Amino acid sequence: MSWRPPLWPVLGRAAAGLALVPALLWAQADPRAATEAGSELRISVLTMGVGAASWERFGHNAIVVEDGRQGRAVAYNYGMFSFRSENFLLRFLQGRMLYWMAGYDANDVVASYRRAGRSVWEQELNLTPAQRVAFRDFLEWNARPENKFYRYDYYRDNCSTRVRDAVDSILGGAFKTQTQGPAEGTWRFHTQRLNTHNPALYTGLMLALGEDADAPRTQWEEMFLPLKLREYLREVRVPDSTGALVPLVRAERTLYESDAYPVPDAPPAWLPWYLLAGVALGGLFAWGFGTAAGRGPRARWGSCGRWWRGWRAWC
Repeated sequence: MSWRPPLWPVLGRAAAGLALVPALLWAQADPRAATEAGSELRISVLTMGVGAASWERFGHNAIVVEDGRQGRAVAYNYGMFSFRSENFLLRFLQGRMLYWMAGYDANDVVASYRRAGRSVWEQELNLTPAQRVAFRDFLEWNARPENKFYRYDYYRDNCSTRVRDAVDSILGGAFKTQTQGPAEGTWRFHTQRLNTHNPALYTGLMLALGEDADAPRTQWEEMFLPLKLREYLREVRVPDSTGALVPLVRAERTLYESDAYPVPDAPPAWLPWYLLAGVALGGLFAWGFGTAAGRGPRARWGSCGRWWRGWRAWC
C-alpha cells in the first residue's frame, strides 16, 4: 500500500465550516479581473511544521490551487512515498527513495496536520491571472501518472525543492536570482539541529554525510527545508501590472500553530561526548591489543597514550 498522509474525512458540517483554507481574496480594484481567465484562481504555498517521525523532521509543504468558480481547493503534495519500497529504511537513510506528487483536497490536508499537532501556515502568492493559469496547468500535468515520479534526494531534490522550482519557473527564474546570498548554515548544520530528538539517528546521519554536507550553501540551496522556503518567499519581489516591484507574498495566514515539536536554532554541543566515547573505545581497543600481544601493563598504557595523542591530533 502506498503511503498517504492521514487524510481522514472532515466529519460533519461543523468541521467543514472551520474554513481551514481561508476564503478567496480577489483583486477587486479592477472590474476586468472578474472576467479575465485565471481571476477565479488563487495560488498559495502551505508550509507544515516538523513532526515526530524521522521523515517528518524537515517539515513539509504543498502548493494549493483554489478555484473560486468550481468551489474547490487542491493541495499538490510532492512528498509521496511507499513504505513497501524495496530496502525502504536503507534507501531512506541514503536519500535514494522514489517519490511522487499527487493532489488532495486542501481542507482535508490541513485538517490532517492539525490533528497531528503540526503547525500549518499559508502564503498566498501575488501572481497575475495568466501566471495562475500556467501554474495550475503545470501542476495538473505533473500529477499525471507518467509525470509524477522523481528520484528523491535529501538536499537537492525533495518535496520542498520541487515547490521552490515550480514557483521559480512561473516567475521566469526571478526566485533563484534573488536568493543567491549565503545560507544560514550548511546541510550538516540543519540536519544536526533537526535530528537532536533521536541521538541514534543523529549519529548515523552524521557518520553517513560526506564532505559535501559541510560546503557553504546559498539561500536557494537552503530551501530544501520547507521552513526556509517559507522565509525566503517573503523576501522576493515581483513586478505588478504597472511594473512596480511588489512582494511575491500577497497575504500570509496561520491556519494552525503548535509547539508540540520544538526545533533548536543551532545544533547541540555534543562533540565533547563523542570525543569521550571515542577515547574510551580507542583506549579499550589499545588495551586489548596490548593484552593479545602478551605485553605488560606499561606497554598497554603506552598504547593507550599513543591512541590519545592520535585522537587529539585527528580532532
